[in-house]
Amino acid sequence: MADMALTHPEFPLHRLRVVEPTLCDPNVRQYSGYLDISETKHLFFWFEESRNKPKDDPLVLWYVVSMTQNIANG
Repeated sequence: MADMALTHPEFPLHRLRVVEPTLCDPNVRQYSGYLDISETKHLFFWFEESRNKPKDDPLVLWYVVSMTQNIANG
């Protein structure tokens, strides 16, 4: 998969930029990138498929907010 950017006309300032990294376990499907929510704010993500039962295992979302960033301010 080549680098990809997804947009939606309802959200003109939002864009999802996705790459398929080759780090970690090469046998596990993984994607990383940024969700651009404004011109200056970008949320990083890394998706790694389950190693056991990808179709049956739940999706876990874990995020970290920098100690210097107030969660209410984005």
